[in-house]
Amino acid sequence: MRPLPSPLRRADLDAATSGAKAGAIASVVQVALGWLLDQLLLPPGHDNNIAPRLVDRAAARAGQDTHPLLDWILGSVFHFGYGLGWGALFGLLRRHLPLPSLALGSAMGGAIYLIAFSRAGVGTRTGSEAHPDRRPWQKQVSLLSVAMGYALSVAVVFDRLPGRPLPSIRGRREPLAHLDDPGTARRG
Repeated sequence: MRPLPSPLRRADLDAATSGAKAGAIASVVQVALGWLLDQLLLPPGHDNNIAPRLVDRAAARAGQDTHPLLDWILGSVFHFGYGLGWGALFGLLRRHLPLPSLALGSAMGGAIYLIAFSRAGVGTRTGSEAHPDRRPWQKQVSLLSVAMGYALSVAVVFDRLPGRPLPSIRGRREPLAHLDDPGTARRG
C-alpha cells in the first residue's frame, strides 16, 4: 500500500491537475482560433495545421513516410498532450509564484512562441514552419496569436475552475472555493 501524499505534494498535484484541465480546454480554444485565423487572415498556401505538419516533417527527417491520417492522429495526440503538459506547468507555477494569472499566461505564451516558432524553435528547426524572416506578416501574427491565445485561455479557464489551489499567502495554501462565497471567506 502506498503512503498518502504529504499535504504539500497533494496541493501540487491538485494545482497540476487543475492546470491540465485548463490546458485541455485551452487546446480546443487554440484549435478554434487557428481555424478562424486560417479563414480570415492567412494568405493562400498557409494554414495553422501545425501539429500534423510537425509529425510529417519529423518523420521525414527520420527517413519515414507517414500517411496524412496518421499525421493528423499523432498531431492531435501531440497537440492535446502539450496542452495538458503546459496547463499542468501553469497550475504549478500559479500556485508557487505571486503573479496574477494573466501575467503568468502572457509569459507562458511568450515561452511557447519562443520554443515553437522562433528562429531556434522546434517548429522552425523541423521545417514545420518557415523561418521568421521568410514568413508573411499574416503568418507571424497567426503564430503569435495561437501561442498567446492558448496561454491566456489557460489563465482565464484556470481562474474559473472550482476548488483550484490558492497561491501561497503567508505560507498557507488553501482551495479558492472559500473566496467564491464571501459568506464563507476565512479571516486571518
